[in-house]
Amino acid sequence: MTDYSPGRNASQEAAAVDNLAARLRGWADKAPQKAAVIFVARRQADGRPVYATRRYLDLEAATDATAYALRATSAQAGDRTLLLLRPSFDLLVMTLSLLKIGALPIFIDPAVGFRSLLTCVTEAQPQLVIGVPLAHALRLAAPRAFRSTRAWITVAQRWPGRQRFLSLARPPSPPFPLAATALDNPVAVTYTTGSTGLPKGAIYTTRMFVALLDQLGGLFGAQADDIDLAAFPLFALFDILLGLTSVLPDLDVTRPAQVNPARLVEAIQAQRVTLAFGSPALWEPVTRYCQAQGLTLPTLRRVLMAGAPVPPQLLERFAHLLPPGADTCTPYGATEALPITAPLGADETLAPSGHWCS
Repeated sequence: MTDYSPGRNASQEAAAVDNLAARLRGWADKAPQKAAVIFVARRQADGRPVYATRRYLDLEAATDATAYALRATSAQAGDRTLLLLRPSFDLLVMTLSLLKIGALPIFIDPAVGFRSLLTCVTEAQPQLVIGVPLAHALRLAAPRAFRSTRAWITVAQRWPGRQRFLSLARPPSPPFPLAATALDNPVAVTYTTGSTGLPKGAIYTTRMFVALLDQLGGLFGAQADDIDLAAFPLFALFDILLGLTSVLPDLDVTRPAQVNPARLVEAIQAQRVTLAFGSPALWEPVTRYCQAQGLTLPTLRRVLMAGAPVPPQLLERFAHLLPPGADTCTPYGATEALPITAPLGADETLAPSGHWCS
């Protein structure tokens, strides 16, 4: 069996099996009982989240069953597939299932607004659209943007009209035969947020993802026992491919500044999170809350911040919240160009004589 431990060079793994979903299968074989994803399953009467855990064995089984179901609805290798799902366990299952088929998942941030969203859809020309029921109202509002779409698939519950319903609660199935992929073939498309102009579609290849995984596992010191709080949806996918445990936080990723800091801190403490990735807009209210409440974050050993400039005051607050030896990192890069460039540690940001995070 192939060794998928984080210490192995990701390029060597990809040389053996290019399909990225093979990494999930490798972890399911190697550590089937290990927690893969921790997510909000339901809410109590007062709105507080109740978290559920899915093991690597569960995730592998769910993605195999979903891949078979997608193929039965006409999904096939190479299909450009627009995902209009909220950041969730369902989105992660669907993404991995599409990778198994060899289809091309397309991600568009709904925060770009209605007009920009339709512009992105028109440019992407999706052949399949998979979404929550409300997302399918888009085809009624702007049918011309979806002229290339041959199939609509709804998850969660049925929606009136011509579309197919796919339940993610499916019986076990045999291992899905992974599609053969090449390192330089497109594997996903992510649209930029449009902060500097119109959103642009960034085409990622398997080789680009492999290089990024090498960086995350090496530069950021990701270890097999790490528990990562993934405030950026795509990083939950990276967590799984690295064999980590991914915690999907209770927040609206399109409005990180409106996070409930108490609930996020509770999740970090209850799940004993060791790594966390989020934007400065997310960490500003969280660190201010911790400072006001006299709280620390003793389980965290590394915090990554990206997506916007990081104020020095935010780094200084983290210096008082994190345990000795922990660090913050600011990776620089662009959605259009993976992998990221060199990450800066807080010491280097606050003092020229500091060091790289490692």
